Amino acid sequence: MTAIAVQALLLLILLVITAYLVALLFEFVRVAKKGEVPFVPSATAVIRAVIEAGALPKEGLILDLGCGDGKALRMLARAGYKGPLVGYERAFFPWFHSKFWSAFDRSSVLVR
Repeated sequence: MTAIAVQALLLLILLVITAYLVALLFEFVRVAKKGEVPFVPSATAVIRAVIEAGALPKEGLILDLGCGDGKALRMLARAGYKGPLVGYERAFFPWFHSKFWSAFDRSSVLVR
């Protein structure tokens, strides 16, 4: 790899990290200005307990309003839930985070 390619790759990584931090800052400002509830991710242990308890049907629509980063829906998809698994998130930062991880996981989760 040439020095220019390495510099371009490092610049791209720096831009992605900067964009992520700016989005996080905007999320904090939005929450502070509007007095809204901040995003608090669900604990993995709690989601596992729901899955192990069989509290949700394996087939049929599962709708998560205020899905945040979509972790619960992605874990349900990995556990074999057929869905459709649909999440809605109003805040930009958690919504973006959920879209990224859903694409990265190649899961059947739909976040709007």
